[in-house]
Amino acid sequence: GVDDINILMKYINFLVTAFSQKLIVCWVGNMVLYQ
Repeated sequence: GVDDINILMKYINFLVTAFSQKLIVCWVGNMVLYQ
């Protein structure tokens, strides 16, 4: 139903956000390490 889709979208959004934050942290970490 619609509720299932809303829950799924929230879950996907959460995963994408968490993944993006990990990528940003790794990228910033590399920039700092290799200065």
